[in-house]
Amino acid sequence: QRGLLVALGEMRRARVTRSSRRTSVAVVVAVASSAAVCCPRVALALSAARTPAPVTRRRAMEILSTWAAAAPCALVAAPPVATAASYQSGEIFEGGAGGLSKRKPNTGVKPAGGVVEQTSGQSPQQPGVMTARLALANGPPVDVSFEYPRAWTALADAVAARDMSSGDGAYVVVAATSSVDEAVAKIFAADGKYGSYGAPSEVRRLAARRDDAGVVFEYTFDALTPSLREVARRVLVRAVPCPTGASSSSSSDTVMLVAGSTAQRWPKAEAAARHAVETFRVDPAPDFSAAMQSYRRAEQKKAGGASSSVATQN
Repeated sequence: QRGLLVALGEMRRARVTRSSRRTSVAVVVAVASSAAVCCPRVALALSAARTPAPVTRRRAMEILSTWAAAAPCALVAAPPVATAASYQSGEIFEGGAGGLSKRKPNTGVKPAGGVVEQTSGQSPQQPGVMTARLALANGPPVDVSFEYPRAWTALADAVAARDMSSGDGAYVVVAATSSVDEAVAKIFAADGKYGSYGAPSEVRRLAARRDDAGVVFEYTFDALTPSLREVARRVLVRAVPCPTGASSSSSSDTVMLVAGSTAQRWPKAEAAARHAVETFRVDPAPDFSAAMQSYRRAEQKKAGGASSSVATQN
């Protein structure tokens, strides 16, 4: 019960005066779900609850108070105070002591044939290089790469790199849309990397510029920590529309690199984030690669099936 009441207090101390602002119910559900593991009465209350997807912050507090009243037993320990230094870029709180359960972020990254590798420079002054071959939802596979500081740790499964001590980092996102604006919106979605404890808020675009490789954006936003505190963050995004298999002039998917840190650390982290974004490359996978050959066979099979269907109708 103490854990629920502490979370309730944090929500009260948040900006409740913004009555029009929406908060994802995932924040409340995450707290109560952790409690349900320890107390069947909370689980019963959860199963009986019928909460709409978006709720106001004030309404979320009322719901949380109701669930707290249904659980007089000791439930979860109070979460620790999260600071800009302790709150990492989203992946450090994977559950466990001091953190709520966290679902895996939906980045849309699907390695093609499991080909993901990372290499490091020959000296501490040289950057590391992350490379990966990815499958797209609507187009041929692509090879992506970017450079990162040697102090960062490569995370091959996530196609990302991160400084474990500060939380600065960069990661790849794939959106199954040709619209750059729709693709960027995926970064700030409730199921994205920064939405594990509630959808990011106060999202503001600071800058945008287009070059031969795509579009580069700069954003600020607030993200919720496991203790339901808001931490201001700042990111750079390079969005690269990928061509379809039929025409190089039309795009089917958008591949992005997101690099950033907390706003407090931005003066120190900006150089590394900009270097990662500037070195981000997206190229079609080689024709001789197994991933590309598999894609070509699948496209031929689709084309053959379509031809047979038309002939049958005629």
